[in-house]
Amino acid sequence: MPPRKAKSRKSRKVAKGRHPTVGKKPGVPRRRTKKNDREGLLPLEVPEQKIEEYRFNATQSSLLLLPTELLEMIIFYLIPEQDVFIYWNGMNLRNALLKPRCENYYRWGEYSVPKRLSFQVPLVCRQLYHVAALLPYARLRFIFTEGSMRRWVCNRLPVQLAAVREVSPSAQWTEDVWTESQRPFSDIFPGLKRVVVDQKELFNLIRDPFKPETDRMLKGMISNALARREKKGLEIVFTEYIETWPIFAFENGFTYSR
Repeated sequence: MPPRKAKSRKSRKVAKGRHPTVGKKPGVPRRRTKKNDREGLLPLEVPEQKIEEYRFNATQSSLLLLPTELLEMIIFYLIPEQDVFIYWNGMNLRNALLKPRCENYYRWGEYSVPKRLSFQVPLVCRQLYHVAALLPYARLRFIFTEGSMRRWVCNRLPVQLAAVREVSPSAQWTEDVWTESQRPFSDIFPGLKRVVVDQKELFNLIRDPFKPETDRMLKGMISNALARREKKGLEIVFTEYIETWPIFAFENGFTYSR
C-alpha cells in the first residue's frame, strides 16, 4: 500500500470550510493582559486598572510634579545623540561599507535601540511615556537608503515623522538630488533641521580619479541642488565620514507596553 501523503495546510483549511463542525462553541478571544504598540504611541485614556497608580504618581512623585517643559528638558539630555542606520530583516545590503557592520551587530543584539537603558525612560510610567515618546526621534540621526526609508516612513505616524530633526541619506540617493522625481526630505520630515551628506562616499561614487577642484565643484552643485529643492532654513552639512557605530535597528520604532 503506497504511503499516504499528508494534506497541505491550504487543503486542510478548504476541507474544514466544506465540513463545518456541529455543536462546537465559537472560540472565545483570549484576553491580552499586555499590548505592544508598534507605532510607539499610547492612547491618552488610562485603563481602569491603572487609574489608582496613575493618580498616585501624579500627586506623589517629585519628578512628575515638575513643569512639563522642565521634565522634557531633563529627559532630552538622558537620551544620547546616536546614529541609527535603518534597515529591515532580510534586506540585501549591497553597500560594501555598511554591510559588514550590519552583519556584525545584528538588530536583536546588545546594541539594539530598545534594549539600551537610556531609551527605557518612557517605560517607567505612563506620564513619562507621553512626555518622552517622541524625544528619541528628535535626538537620533537617521541614516538610510532609499528603499529602507520608504518602508520605514510608511510605518510611522505623522507626529513621529515631524519629530525627526536630522537625516543622512545614502550616496546613491543624494546623487539624484537634482532630479524632479525625488521627493524633498523636508516634505517627508516636516520638522527636519539638518541633512548630513557623507561627501567621501558620494564623491567616490560619482568621480574618478580624486581631484580637489572636482570635489569642491561637486560639493557646490549638491549643496545648491538641495537648497533649491528643500525648504528654506534647512542646514546642509558635508562630512568626511559618517560613523555608524554602534548600529541600531529601528525597523518598527520603539515598542512600548501599556
